[in-house]
Amino acid sequence: MRVRRPSAQKPVHVSDPKPPRPAPGALLGLQAAAGNRAVAALVATRTGVVQRSTVVQREPSAEQKKEFDGYVNQGDWGRAAWVLNGWDVDDIDARLKRNLSPAQLERLAEGAWFSGKDNVDDAVRKRDPLARAKGAIRVLAPRKRWDEAAKVLGAVPHRTAMTYVKDLAAKGALTNADLRVLMRTAPNLHLRPGDTLTVDATEFVVYADEIRAGGDPAWRNNNPGNLRFWDGADAAWGSIGVATGRFLIFPDRALGFAAIKKNFDFKLGQLQDPTIMAMMENYAPAKDGNHPDVYADNIVRALGGPTSRETRWSTLTPAQRETARGVVVHTERENPGDTFTYESPKLPVEVRELLGP
Repeated sequence: MRVRRPSAQKPVHVSDPKPPRPAPGALLGLQAAAGNRAVAALVATRTGVVQRSTVVQREPSAEQKKEFDGYVNQGDWGRAAWVLNGWDVDDIDARLKRNLSPAQLERLAEGAWFSGKDNVDDAVRKRDPLARAKGAIRVLAPRKRWDEAAKVLGAVPHRTAMTYVKDLAAKGALTNADLRVLMRTAPNLHLRPGDTLTVDATEFVVYADEIRAGGDPAWRNNNPGNLRFWDGADAAWGSIGVATGRFLIFPDRALGFAAIKKNFDFKLGQLQDPTIMAMMENYAPAKDGNHPDVYADNIVRALGGPTSRETRWSTLTPAQRETARGVVVHTERENPGDTFTYESPKLPVEVRELLGP
């Protein structure tokens, strides 16, 4: 039997502008073997040019998905990252959008850094940069890989990064010495206005043109009302940071004083026609070690006349409310401490070496 030779055809190279399209039957076979995305990558090209770097990769099978979910349920994040890393990038992104909390993303990033799975690490970074940073630091800090840790923290907002590393130190996950090294290495952790640093039990508060230490917190933080942190204070009141005791830091005293009025107005809207005493119990609660009765009595004394602890705040004139604010400030105390320039030789070296531009 004679074997018929195929007719000579022009060989197809990757640079040919019009390579032959796979037959429908071949496409169906490829689709079954490699998945829809692989087929689309091969045939949906504008020029018809086949790329040398094209890699045909299957979509994750039901077994692979079950394996990943099993490791997640077991809390085995290293193996979970290892399995997930073999999936297509789009499939990884899609899986991270499904029911993974920030805490789980953090653990998955930790598993990725532990097992060297870059695709997973990159996917978590795009999904939640803070969770990625937290997971990475869990691996990098114990190994003192400060340069890599600095790069990871560079993708996180400065204030968020500062809060996180200080919390690690407070919990003992970072020694004070390690914290100093990390802060020196990471430009994103250099001190900026609104930041604080405690050296030998003394808290230093950084401003745009000076640094304060000692004295009363109300003076040190430009916060004459000793107002405490709440989520949104920066936008609503103009605070720039948070000091020890969760006291807000304001860029100047005038802004801090204006925040007292805003706070009183807010409380007036929350409470039902409060008395002077009720306002002070809300403003300076006894559970925080305050003496609201002292505040109330000082206000009554300053206002004089028929006012008492039971006088309704709503009946006070604007001038009387301004007087009440002044009494609150006087009661809080604002004894000054020390101020330093950025270049002052009296500043501890730990502070000077961490001051940002």
